[in-house]
Amino acid sequence: VFGYDDSLAQDFFFLKYELSNSSGDSIHDVYFGVVLDADIGDGSDDMTGLILDHLFQIGQDTIRVRNTGFACDNDNYETPSSTWESGTPGAVAVMLLDSPESLGLTAFKKFTIDIDPVTDAAQYLTLAGYDWRTGVYSPYDSSIDLAPADKRMLLASGPFDLAPDSVLTISYG
Repeated sequence: VFGYDDSLAQDFFFLKYELSNSSGDSIHDVYFGVVLDADIGDGSDDMTGLILDHLFQIGQDTIRVRNTGFACDNDNYETPSSTWESGTPGAVAVMLLDSPESLGLTAFKKFTIDIDPVTDAAQYLTLAGYDWRTGVYSPYDSSIDLAPADKRMLLASGPFDLAPDSVLTISYG
């Protein structure tokens, strides 16, 4: 994990994962992902979304955003307290920066606590982009969230193979 305290990047951090295969045999069809339960303000009214690939015009600049999941508060308001001084909880975004074989983001799934994939098989299907409850392949859940709830989001990449005695890197910001 890398973090910074200068004014430009004080709210950024980077996660670098190194996947190592020391088994002596290849490992096939590997998926890797990060799950975030952001709980923005009161976690019961979170909204999540996906920016798979979009150009944003900001003043004279055009900025391309790819492979980014985000979470925000449904109404962007929480009762001011010792936790939320201003009452505006904000948002958080997670971007897949680097993946094996330049696969990029191959699955974005959002779910609530009542439909968490808890078994190994359900988790593998979810990482691979399936709705583990129905078996339907749908790698990118809708970028438009319709109902506030206690949301989680998964940003995954795969499949890729890990050769014997190899190391692959995946990075998020």
